[in-house]
Amino acid sequence: MLAQGREQGREQALAQAVIDLYEARFGEAAVDLRARVDATRDPAVLRRWLTAVGTGTADDAARAIGTTPT
Repeated sequence: MLAQGREQGREQALAQAVIDLYEARFGEAAVDLRARVDATRDPAVLRRWLTAVGTGTADDAARAIGTTPT
């Protein structure tokens, strides 16, 4: 149970990092982008999105996350 809680905490931290970095680089995240990130629990996917947000444009990041670019 403790391990499960730690894993959930890591997933939530990764999701928050994706949103925080997106907003630091591009401004407020759209509702659909935020919802998709918040609903994702796969750490590999969240890390891939974090890289996309950190290295691409806002449109690249939105496409990687699976939302409509602005």
